[in-house]
Amino acid sequence: MSNRQITILIWAGLAVAMLLLEALSRRRRSRIPSFGALVTRGMRTASGRVAVLAGWLWIGLHYFSR
Repeated sequence: MSNRQITILIWAGLAVAMLLLEALSRRRRSRIPSFGALVTRGMRTASGRVAVLAGWLWIGLHYFSR
């Protein structure tokens, strides 16, 4: 198995885990916050806004700039 295949497998596993956590957070009486709730909580402070902006910039730089 090549390094590229291992990397793709790891990213696919992370994507599945994120989707599973989001699905679990949508259940009734779930104690797991959804992604939207986490972003909303982060946007309450100035440093949180900077962190959210930095995250979106990082995603844009690495995935959409090709």
